[in-house]
Amino acid sequence: MQTNSEPQQGKIVVATDEYTLTDTGFVRAPDTEIFVKNIANWFTGGAKGKFHVYSSNGGLVQSRLAKVMTDAGHTWTVNVGQKFDLATLKQYNGIFLGAEPKDNQVLIDYVKAGGNVYLMGGTGYGGAENEAKQWKTFLNEFGLEFSPHYNNIDGNLVINSSHPIFAGVKCLFYYGAQPILNTNADGNHQVFESDPGLHAAFENPGTTQGKIVVSADEWVLCDTGFVRAPDTEIFVQNIANWFTGGAKGKFHVYSANHGLIQSRLAKAMTNAGHTWTVNVSQKFDLATLKQYNGVFLGAEPKDNQVLIDYVKSGGNVYLMAGTGYGGYENEAKQWKTFLNEFGLEISPYPIHIDGNLVITSSHPIFAGVKCLFYYVAQPILNTKPDVKNQQVFHSDPGLYAAFENPGTQQGKIVVSADEYPLTDVGFVRAPDTEIFVKNIANWFTGGAKGKFHVYSANHGLIQSRLAKAMTDAGHTWTVNVGQKFDLATLKQYNGVFLGAEPKDNQVLIDYVKSGGNVYLMGGTGYGGGENEAKQWKTFLNEFGLEMSPYYINIDGNRTINSSHPIFAGVKCLYSYVGQPILNTKPEAKDHQVFYSDPGLYAAAVYNRIVTSGQFEVKSNLDTGVEFTNTQTKEVSYTFVPSGTWIPGKREQGFSEVTAAGVKSMSPELQTMWNDLLKDLQKYLKYPNNTAFALLAVNKTTGVVTEVSAATTIVVKPGETLVFIVNDFTTDYGDNIGSLTVNWSAS
Repeated sequence: MQTNSEPQQGKIVVATDEYTLTDTGFVRAPDTEIFVKNIANWFTGGAKGKFHVYSSNGGLVQSRLAKVMTDAGHTWTVNVGQKFDLATLKQYNGIFLGAEPKDNQVLIDYVKAGGNVYLMGGTGYGGAENEAKQWKTFLNEFGLEFSPHYNNIDGNLVINSSHPIFAGVKCLFYYGAQPILNTNADGNHQVFESDPGLHAAFENPGTTQGKIVVSADEWVLCDTGFVRAPDTEIFVQNIANWFTGGAKGKFHVYSANHGLIQSRLAKAMTNAGHTWTVNVSQKFDLATLKQYNGVFLGAEPKDNQVLIDYVKSGGNVYLMAGTGYGGYENEAKQWKTFLNEFGLEISPYPIHIDGNLVITSSHPIFAGVKCLFYYVAQPILNTKPDVKNQQVFHSDPGLYAAFENPGTQQGKIVVSADEYPLTDVGFVRAPDTEIFVKNIANWFTGGAKGKFHVYSANHGLIQSRLAKAMTDAGHTWTVNVGQKFDLATLKQYNGVFLGAEPKDNQVLIDYVKSGGNVYLMGGTGYGGGENEAKQWKTFLNEFGLEMSPYYINIDGNRTINSSHPIFAGVKCLYSYVGQPILNTKPEAKDHQVFYSDPGLYAAAVYNRIVTSGQFEVKSNLDTGVEFTNTQTKEVSYTFVPSGTWIPGKREQGFSEVTAAGVKSMSPELQTMWNDLLKDLQKYLKYPNNTAFALLAVNKTTGVVTEVSAATTIVVKPGETLVFIVNDFTTDYGDNIGSLTVNWSAS
């Protein structure tokens, strides 16, 4: 097969944080050792490698990392001051660096020459903005970039990727992260996001086995959880119904922890007709457990084998983690045997959340549940991702939402969970904010110049950078929170921007339904989260949306993963304190809630692109020769054929032809063949094309192009052209000679 790339290629792994490969990272996340070995194997193709560290930062020079590398048979040396030029780097299979700056062009040349690079961010060297800047040239060359601002994480996050560097890796540790941005969505690189697994469910349909629900945090079902997230009652009733198949059940709590014994949970269960009893010290054996449709437990340890036998005999279990009982490492250990039996595990380290997170799963236990409250969670890990009878559910704050009803006269809505994105601070922290603002205006107006008005005195909509971005783009931008607020007034504008100060919801509904556009921001603190959610509820509910009544702390740039027009060209946006946006009509298609997450790892493969080449098309092959575009973008290729071939045996009167086929014969032979082809044309392999001509057949589209002379063909990524001479289907075997095709890419 002919392709346009050589096999030699360098690879890059970018990490958002230096803590991952410190000794602390190895202790906090035991799979770090597997992760390190995976990286080395990905870099070398499985061979023993020679690696060098150009850093004095703790993220690359501590003992556990060195030991893992040398124990695996690799050479591992450290010297930040060693000469840094291409000749020196080429002595190594890969280099590891971060913190101290190095020549970006040398790194680019090294990767393009086949070298491999591990680069860590989040080190604090010179500050986030400087750190992003010092690696920008290198990373931009391969479609990546560091955010100029750090995020606070401090905990293990679950790995959800199937990339080879994550094989067998359930979670990794982070302390302060510098998100990785994707600057070229069409490139041959990936940015991996991760987040805590907050719930898990196990069932084995078609068997008599029971079901399991695991929660990462005890706060979900305490009275605070019910208050902070009103859908908690629905969640509880869903679990009971899933356990019993919809019948009334008999449930018992084996815990004294507040997460399972407070009044709201008991009331939800008994109001639904279930029996609910609590006694942590009641006898715990299989015979006793089998009296119940399900048991709820956590904190105090119980016999894991009894739980395994109970589930295998049809019993159902709700287990909560994150209680801190005996320390988180001990808590993970005390449920390990039970959970491992069913492909699950609890992380030995907690992560702080303290807020409502949006539920995005369609599992029956989440039916009708928009969000749940978490305080300190102990992430749930999937130890058997290839098995389909258990799921780990992740959740994230909904930070933006958009409404549009194409084909109608209705206007559009953008909802932001936080006022900070459009403040001057937001513009400084996330440079793409200006693009975001212009995208919103263009989406509202269809690309025309617009007239917009702000009905707010909150800093999220009245500061100078926002006004300048709008007026520089040719829009009219006025601010007056006290201006008359009725439909007639609003209809003077292409869009209104508001938040904080309450406004008549019905006027907003009428305005959107008459074609007006609205940008609404939450998270302003105006009257508190519950009041803020309530004051926009009527308006948002009309369009399938709602604000959570509780805030969540973010304080950092969040990566944008959506292809919606308002996010075109936007890599990240800044949020400080968000008020998650809920989707109240998930079945409706006229609105979307967008989630975002810090980009925590990136991997890139550099293919050294060849822009010209040559191949041969043998005339006696009825399968032809394949040419594939292996680039990630559409490419225009020019093909120039040369040479001649004979469509049959010379002694039988056949003469040489070029890539033009019959058209290259002498006038006399052309006349003869044209007469013969009146009856024989239909027997050609491609009867609609010139006999004996060179053809390029697109395997994807079926389009056939004659390549009789220099011919340019546009080929999409991954498409293959088959080059073949157009002979009679049964006559290829007696052909003599071949054609040469020179090609070039532009």
